[in-house]
Amino acid sequence: MTEHQTVKVHRCRFVDWLPSPITALAFPPSLLPPQKFSDDTPPVLAVGRANGNIEIRKWAGSCPPNNTHQGWVVEQVFYAPIPSKVDSLAFAWRDTTGDRCSPSKLEDLRLLGSSGGNALIEWDLSLGSVKRSLLSQGGSIWSIAVNPTSTAMAIGCEDGCIRIVSLEDDDFTLMRKFDRIKTRILSIAWGPPMRPHKSKTDGSDDEEEMWKDTWVVSGCSDSSIRKWDARSGRVMDRMTVDRTRNEKTLVWAVGVLAEREVKLFRLIQKGDDDLTARRVRGLSTILQLAFPNEETIGASTLAFSPDSKRLIIGVVQGGYISVVHVEEQEEPRLLRTFDQHRQLDLRSRLLQRQQNVRKHVDDMVVDNENDNEESRGLIARINRLAVSPDGQWLASSDLHGRTYIFNLDSLQLHCTLPTMPSPITCMAFDYELSRYLFLAMPDNSVRIFDVESKTFPEWQRTLSQTLSRKLGSQRDEIMGISMLPKDTRPMETNIHGQGKGQGVVVWGANWTCRFRVHPVMTSTGGEKRRREEEEEGAEEEQRAEDEMESEEELGGAAVKEDGKKPSTAQFQLVDRYRNLLGVQFLNAEELVIIERPLLDVLSTLPPAYFKAKYGT
Repeated sequence: MTEHQTVKVHRCRFVDWLPSPITALAFPPSLLPPQKFSDDTPPVLAVGRANGNIEIRKWAGSCPPNNTHQGWVVEQVFYAPIPSKVDSLAFAWRDTTGDRCSPSKLEDLRLLGSSGGNALIEWDLSLGSVKRSLLSQGGSIWSIAVNPTSTAMAIGCEDGCIRIVSLEDDDFTLMRKFDRIKTRILSIAWGPPMRPHKSKTDGSDDEEEMWKDTWVVSGCSDSSIRKWDARSGRVMDRMTVDRTRNEKTLVWAVGVLAEREVKLFRLIQKGDDDLTARRVRGLSTILQLAFPNEETIGASTLAFSPDSKRLIIGVVQGGYISVVHVEEQEEPRLLRTFDQHRQLDLRSRLLQRQQNVRKHVDDMVVDNENDNEESRGLIARINRLAVSPDGQWLASSDLHGRTYIFNLDSLQLHCTLPTMPSPITCMAFDYELSRYLFLAMPDNSVRIFDVESKTFPEWQRTLSQTLSRKLGSQRDEIMGISMLPKDTRPMETNIHGQGKGQGVVVWGANWTCRFRVHPVMTSTGGEKRRREEEEEGAEEEQRAEDEMESEEELGGAAVKEDGKKPSTAQFQLVDRYRNLLGVQFLNAEELVIIERPLLDVLSTLPPAYFKAKYGT
């Protein structure tokens, strides 16, 4: 056993060394197209400090990295020739083709940065010294960002202008600049690039596919975020961020998500009645194969068939509609892709001419012809999808007011509706007779389209006119259409059109309207007969409205005994439910209404909102 030894300890506290704060971090960007590297080594990391030094760190821990945090090792340090803070750093690929590149190898990368002055610096990663510099010609550099293809860099300058620096083929020169704004560019990020479509008439043997930059987003010193067109250099959109005590908010950092991905989950019920979500693999892969020219595949709207075996996807950018088979215990399978929303047919121009002479859209009969000769392409975002309860019909509408009906049994286009003057706000199929499609317009008018006959039937004209008068005075637009479920109520109709008919709830943000409607086929007489029926229907509408004012509950739709034309359904407009988020039937006797009280929203506001002001 050894004896204890006593030593004296001298505590030294007069050393004035201070650690240098970290002011910038940078990882290598992803390659295009995205690929998995042969090794699982994490990418190299560049750390910039306030004293101007740059550390190059590599991962020396286990691969793939586990939960340990001690794997980053400083491999080399680039010392600043003049003490100055490193404001920003960014890596770029040296070989833009991405062949045999690795994010952990310095020889495949270029490192660029700025120190708060007007010079953009490129560092020599092999020698650890400054390789070259470039003056911004716009004052101090506040932010930098390399595009996804590593062919260009955007720099935000003191003069409120974004300048583009060419990096292609080891270049390092100013290429062009965007429009100038009266504020500072504090942060920059590039949007996802786009791969252009190959021309079928191009006989070139060069199969290299060039990615094109689409847009740039910048955070500014005037409490705003701006979106720029990468080609024209002009502002596309602007968003204002929150302010604190009327002081400007400085947007020091902005970012863009790498990809917009459609994710599919399957709900699994456990023994304790709990539901768990399990992701279905393979959906992104089949969509990427279906759209090889799209850099990312996202959805503007989604819909399931009633049996949940088919997923309908409205592709966010391309204007396509994809029908995917998602049977349980099977891999997702693409059944069909429709491209009708990428076309502009002759009926669009025909409808515009007819609107000039005030011809009613209901008088038009549509067919399944495309009439695409002499037409040009027009891509629009798909904003609405609806599937019939029997799973046979699919209705789709875009922001240009175009609506198409597809047959999901044959996976073919069935018919095309007349182009509306404005986008459709919502649509739904009749639960009882799935051949009828309800369409709601921004002016709160409702129309009913007969899918099988490909027309707006005559009997729905009276209903549409009455609804327009009732709901046209409401300030809130129609947000949804809910149908009384068929399988939870007794049979109430017969082939002669007698009974209560289909229960419908149309609702907005602060009101609900309930009514019943029974579709009846009309006989086609002459124009004189049609005017007489319209006049007769107007009188019946007025009588129905007078009777409705004294009623508390909703009644059924009255039907004429001759079976040719129904009278107006009785309506009930209720405004006791406010700030609605959703309305849906559970069964024939239960209706769920989701509200978000305004006071609950106000309670989440900061205390400054409730602070008393002078004169209040």
